[in-house]
Amino acid sequence: MQSMTSQFVRGLRQVAVVYKRKDQIGVPSLTRALELTNYGEWGKLEMSYAKNCPQITRPNQLLVRNLASSLNRHDYEMKDGYVQAFTDVCRKTAGELSEGYELPLVLGRDFAGVVMDMGPDVKWFRPGDEVFGCTSNLKPGCFSDFIVVEQTEARLKPQSLSFVEAASLPYVAGAVLSSCCQESWTKMYYKNMAGKRVLIHGAGGGVGTMAVQLLKSGGAHVTTTSLSRTFKLLRSLGSDETLAFRSKEFIVDVEVLDKFDLILDIPGHSDGSLLNLIKRGGCYISFKQRLYENVTEEDPDMFFSLIKDIAVTKARFRMKHGCQYYYYSYTDPHEFYLDHLIEFIEDGTIVPVVQDVIGLEDIPSAMKR
Repeated sequence: MQSMTSQFVRGLRQVAVVYKRKDQIGVPSLTRALELTNYGEWGKLEMSYAKNCPQITRPNQLLVRNLASSLNRHDYEMKDGYVQAFTDVCRKTAGELSEGYELPLVLGRDFAGVVMDMGPDVKWFRPGDEVFGCTSNLKPGCFSDFIVVEQTEARLKPQSLSFVEAASLPYVAGAVLSSCCQESWTKMYYKNMAGKRVLIHGAGGGVGTMAVQLLKSGGAHVTTTSLSRTFKLLRSLGSDETLAFRSKEFIVDVEVLDKFDLILDIPGHSDGSLLNLIKRGGCYISFKQRLYENVTEEDPDMFFSLIKDIAVTKARFRMKHGCQYYYYSYTDPHEFYLDHLIEFIEDGTIVPVVQDVIGLEDIPSAMKR
C-alpha cells in the first residue's frame, strides 16, 4: 500500500498513519519505530531505523506487521507528559517497565495489519489474518512497523474496511463506549437516548465524530461545538446544532438552548462552566483526567490520594450543579468495545472519519501543526 499524501487539516487530531512496507516478507531482526525521547511541549520524536523487532514473550500474544495506525489527541498529550508519572508507576507495577527505562517510548494506540506469529495459547487467530485493535495505555507502541499485542486487544478486520479505515476506529470507539456504557446510569445508556439532549463539546476530532454517530443512533438530540471548518462534517454525521468552539459568545449561545441530559466534555474544561448547562439529575463526562497531572512517582500513597481527590471533586460538582453522575473517561482496550465496534461497522451505525493520511516519518511535523 503506497503512502497517500493530502493536506493536513490543522486543529483536527484524528489522522491516519500509513506504513509503506506491506510488501515485506518475513520478520526482520531490526525494524522502524518512531520513538519519544523527551517529554514536554517540545517533546522530541525521533525515527529509529534499527530498533530491535519486538518479540512474543507471553503465550497469548500476537506479532503483527503494522500497516496503519492513528494519530489521536492522546498521543499529543502523552508527548507533552500528560499523566507521565501515573502511567510510569502503573507500568512498573504491571512489570511493563524497568526502573530508569521510561524513555525512549513508542507512542500510538491503534493498529491494523497482518498476523506474522503468535504464542502457543492463541486460539482466535492464525498467521496471515488481517487484524485491527487498540493497545493498552501502559504499553502503546503502534508507531512502528511491527508490534506485539495481546490477543484480547485484536479482532479480525472487517473486510469492508481498508487498513487505514480500520486503524482510525478502535481508540476513539473505546473512549466513547467506555463513557456511554456506564452501568450506573443505564437510564441514559446510548441505546436508550430517544428524546435526550446531548452536548458534545469539542466534537471535531476522532472521539467527537464517533460520539455523534453513536448517540444519534440511539435517538438523542445532539448539539456539538467545534471549529467552524468542521460544521459541515458534523452535520453530515447527524449533529442537530453546531456552535463555534472558540467563540467568545459560546456559553451565551448554549445557555439560550434547553439544558442537557448528558454533556461530553472532550477537552476537559476544569472551570466547571459547562456544568451550569446540565439538567438536574443529568450526567457530565470529562475526557481529561486533570487530577492525574498532580501525581508524582515519589508519593507513596499515590493511588489512595488520587482516588480520594477524584471522589471529592466529583461529589463537589454533583452537589453544586445537581448532576446525578460525574465521570472521568478512561480508555483501555476491552473485548466488549471491539466486539460492539464490529457490530456498529457491519450494521452501518458507524462510518470511519479519516481527516488526513500521512506517513510514519511525517508524524513529528504533523504534531507541530
